[in-house]
Amino acid sequence: MVKKIKTKITKSDGSGLFHDSRRDVAMLSRVCNELIDKVNQLTDKVNELDNISK
Repeated sequence: MVKKIKTKITKSDGSGLFHDSRRDVAMLSRVCNELIDKVNQLTDKVNELDNISK
């Protein structure tokens, strides 16, 4: 079973000239990596189904 993605991207806390760019990039990187993992899981499932149907 492939679980749903529950991670949400939220707006940065920084309001004004200064904000935490490193934290923002780290959060986006983490979410991108989660998405890559999820796509890979789905690809594996699709490949399994494709092999069963042959």
